[in-house]
Amino acid sequence: MKHLKVTSAMLSVAMCMSVLMTPVSVMADETPAPEETQIEETEKPEPKETEKTASRETEKPSLKETEVTPSETEKEEPDATEKQPKEQEKEVQESAEAEKQDPEEKDPESDEEPPLEDEDSNEPDNAIASGKCGKNLKWVLSDKYVLTISGKGAMYNYGEKGSENAAPWSSQTDSIDSIVVSKGVTCIGTYAFHQTWYATSVSLPSTLKTIGAHGFDNCGVCNLVIPKGVTKISDYAFYGCQNLLGITIPSTVATIGTRAFYYCSLISLTIPNGVKVIGDNAFTSNYYLRSVSIPKSVTTIGKEAFMYCGMNNLILGSGIKTIGDGAFYGCSGIRNVTIPSGVTRIGDRVFANCYYLESVKIPNGVKSIGESAFYQCEYNLKSISIPASVTSIGDKAFEGCTSLETVNIPISGLTSIGERAFYYCKQLKSFDIPLSVSSVGEYAFYNCIGLGKVMISKSLNANLPASTFYDCSSSFDVEEYPYPAVNDVLSTASFTFKITNPAINGTGTVTVTDYDHDLQRVVIPNTVMFEDSECSVKYRVTGIQSGIFRNNTSINALVIGSNIVSISDYAFSGCTNLGSVTGGAGLKSIGTRAFDKCPRLKVFNIASTVLAKIGPFAFAADTGLKTIQVKKSTKLTKSGVKNSLKGSSVKTVKVKKSKVKKYKKFFTKKNCGKKVKVKK
Repeated sequence: MKHLKVTSAMLSVAMCMSVLMTPVSVMADETPAPEETQIEETEKPEPKETEKTASRETEKPSLKETEVTPSETEKEEPDATEKQPKEQEKEVQESAEAEKQDPEEKDPESDEEPPLEDEDSNEPDNAIASGKCGKNLKWVLSDKYVLTISGKGAMYNYGEKGSENAAPWSSQTDSIDSIVVSKGVTCIGTYAFHQTWYATSVSLPSTLKTIGAHGFDNCGVCNLVIPKGVTKISDYAFYGCQNLLGITIPSTVATIGTRAFYYCSLISLTIPNGVKVIGDNAFTSNYYLRSVSIPKSVTTIGKEAFMYCGMNNLILGSGIKTIGDGAFYGCSGIRNVTIPSGVTRIGDRVFANCYYLESVKIPNGVKSIGESAFYQCEYNLKSISIPASVTSIGDKAFEGCTSLETVNIPISGLTSIGERAFYYCKQLKSFDIPLSVSSVGEYAFYNCIGLGKVMISKSLNANLPASTFYDCSSSFDVEEYPYPAVNDVLSTASFTFKITNPAINGTGTVTVTDYDHDLQRVVIPNTVMFEDSECSVKYRVTGIQSGIFRNNTSINALVIGSNIVSISDYAFSGCTNLGSVTGGAGLKSIGTRAFDKCPRLKVFNIASTVLAKIGPFAFAADTGLKTIQVKKSTKLTKSGVKNSLKGSSVKTVKVKKSKVKKYKKFFTKKNCGKKVKVKK
């Protein structure tokens, strides 16, 4: 019997291995795993080793001494044919009397439930070991080496093999060929089937809701269908299942945990619409996984989630907001990537060592490109477009992209380029460093031997590290823009401005940073011009630097330009002679205490339709201000006016007629610290 058992086990393992070996020979040529890859490996026994085969042919390890082996018990009992006639007759009489009794008869004076049936009473004749594995669950290991879990409810949680809290069948894991979890079981406990190396077949019930951490780690299962109803695949659930070729995940699963399928052999994977989170390292080192489509329900892809997968096709769902560092590191076969519009950061090493990457579409909204994000995408990536929303390119971001010829980047938006960002991009032909860039790291364009021309601002060129263009070609040329750069200063007779968004086509912006302190009527202009012999550029005046007019006693009137977006905190605080504030057609926000301690302020009439926020204590100690007028605004919110009128003398807020009812709910005593009338 044991000889047949061992033969069957060896055939099962061989079948998994033969299926696994087929893609290896074909796919390894297409996308070889990186030589530098270092993967954690457990000490899994090799089924082909003579020593292991011999051990399985010998007697199975015994369980606890308290467990009864039915086959031995049967040997101790005399054969029925050897019983004496009198004994047989006595047994027949006892059986007949027992049949007359009600099997459910209960002591009428007792309120207790009938005792639970003896756990061995339903044990199959071929069981070699059994016991409890949950409050209402039982386990049985048959002489066919099938481990069956039956009953209702959740399994106990266990510890790692060899620990004091290990599963009761842990000493027999090398003997288990098949696992059957019967209908009624709702939860598979932690470490339940840990290191069941030879269990190539696993059956899960429709009642299952949760697969615990490490539930099947280092199991021998080849293919698995997770039943509908399971909501979470916990951390390390199928970690190291090196025979696992295919997995079916139901739409009820919301979370795939950390390292859930780490170092498996998946060749196919369908992530259903319904999954929201893919954990860190969830599918790391599935070398033979060729295609991955992530549905729109997924919002988060964890760190290194698909690192070292052999995929050549990747589709990212529109719902993704976060892509963790190294998520697709070493997925050398990926050709084309479209990053969803909701992503705001391309993390460190996300596409590093994707050697054959041909194109990547970065949406407007991404603010930063992380360190080594596209490191050594060397063979096919020839062009990349970086949107104006990107403010920083990290260290080594495009290092080793030896085929990169063109980088399309707006004249304004980017503020910093990290060290070695374009190191050894030897095919790069030209590069226009945006006027908004204020810092460039060491060796940023080192060994870009194809670089012919670089445009750069005057101020940045004067402060570049000496190594920036080290070892570029002899024909390399640096040309300075004639236009002002970020943080450059523009001045008029009444104001000083700092460039916040440089431009060459009239889209630039500036902030007021200083003024003529003798001004009595301050009129902030809509635009300001820069002109010299080489160019003429118009800039919109959009901001007022925090506190610059603070405690000025000369100003008696303020007219806010139509391009001003925000009035900063304390901007006009303590302007004791300020009597009126008007204008501000484009104003979106008023900062904290922006106009506090202005006792002569009596007129506040803002023409903005987009005003959404009035900061806390904006008019505190303004004893002369009784009414504020925001008649055109349609964007104010409850949180936007919280504490805005605390400490003020304002009694009335005049708003648009259609907004009276709504704004009454915003300007409440609780929200403003006082009772305020809201009317048209």
